Amino acid sequence: MITIERQERKLGLNGLIAACGLVIAISLLSSVQARAAETCLDHLIQAENQNKIPRGLLVAIALIESGRNGVPQPHALSQGSHTTYANSSRVAAKMLRDRKGKLQPNMYVGCMQLSLYHHGKHFQPVEKIVDPAANVTYAARYLKRLRAERGGWSEALVAYAGATGERSHEYVCKVWRNLNELDTTSARKLHSNCDRSRSTQIAMRTRRAVQQAQVASANPGQFD
Repeated sequence: MITIERQERKLGLNGLIAACGLVIAISLLSSVQARAAETCLDHLIQAENQNKIPRGLLVAIALIESGRNGVPQPHALSQGSHTTYANSSRVAAKMLRDRKGKLQPNMYVGCMQLSLYHHGKHFQPVEKIVDPAANVTYAARYLKRLRAERGGWSEALVAYAGATGERSHEYVCKVWRNLNELDTTSARKLHSNCDRSRSTQIAMRTRRAVQQAQVASANPGQFD
């Protein structure tokens, strides 16, 4: 009887230790993901300022492209309807290729979900596309070039998404709704007739990052 009680106590203690270990592991993973997401936000806001892009526009796009729980994710990799969130650039880089070393087809990468097929050639080596700073910097310059070519930010968004017909209107409206929540002045730069009743998912730390950028800027939403 005593032996059985001791075994039960030992099993209970082992279970408690295992449970504590699991909680610690989950907490560490959450912390890593949070730091990565905040790094993504930092690069987005910096790229907006450096490229004279309306405040919050890149963030609004990233929320659609790689957003998870209202925060852009720098190591998101999407193929079709399936999205994987790697926990580091190193892990994400390995996932760009199949077992034979060939680049994955139809994959979209990073915070701004750049097409590996269309844009990967602009990164040397191609694995650099998963680096948050490189991913966002390239996307910002690409969007700005599209705006110069197409004549407006709404038109640039359509080209960025590669959308046509009704899908192009839906995409612009998704961006507009996010941007309207982040910076109403910038949202006015998008020419669209969108349903204002549709909800958005923007985490508090995402809102806070944009608000802090607005405070730091002498003229929030100043860029055309």
